[in-house]
Amino acid sequence: MKFEWCPRRIVAVLGIAAFILLLGNIAGIFSKYYLGYDYVHGLVPLFNFDEENNLPSLFSTLLLLSCSALLWLIGACRKKQAASDTLYWFGLAIIFVFLACDESLEIHEKLDRPIRALLNTSGPLYFAWVIPYGTFVAVLGIVYSRFILALPPRIRFLTIMSGVLFLTGALGFELIGSQLFIWSGKTGGLAFRSAVTLEESYEIIGVLTFIYALLSYIEQEFGRISISLPKRITEPDQAAPMRAA
Repeated sequence: MKFEWCPRRIVAVLGIAAFILLLGNIAGIFSKYYLGYDYVHGLVPLFNFDEENNLPSLFSTLLLLSCSALLWLIGACRKKQAASDTLYWFGLAIIFVFLACDESLEIHEKLDRPIRALLNTSGPLYFAWVIPYGTFVAVLGIVYSRFILALPPRIRFLTIMSGVLFLTGALGFELIGSQLFIWSGKTGGLAFRSAVTLEESYEIIGVLTFIYALLSYIEQEFGRISISLPKRITEPDQAAPMRAA
């Protein structure tokens, strides 16, 4: 039996899973702010995009780890080819491992209070972790600019698009959500939850786009990846002749 990795099919399946999680989050928002039920046997927090250690958080972590695995695979293949961009692929793989850890362990949220106290930030910068992360992204963009420009045109476009989508959610809507959080009296609210929903949605779409770019790159540069399983023997062995009693 042979399984082939088709980039469009893989991303389509992941996209359907993401859409189901989005519907669960929207249903939870409707239940909390319009029906007055904020738990519903644990289903509301289970799909809440603004909470950790639930299904959306697990899904995002797995997507980021998948990116890391694909980047490492490409790096290993490029190393065998003695390519000059090998370290760039391995570097991105390590970065995505950190992003996955950050998603599951809430590292960026733990930086909020000390940075806010140090810089006395408020308003759009109330969630102060965006300052060091935004700075890191700017430096990373400079370091990786030549690498990205050297990618094949289609892969380059998908990579840049994935980055724009991800950063629109991770940084852009985080700034908006920060201001909405202040306006709500630091209690959240419907507007804030809506901003968080858009933030997480953009991040997921960005990562899915990047996964599609990586799978397409693998298919284009190294050929389609397939997994072959050994055939199972279905015909029984001939029974031994029966001996008379």
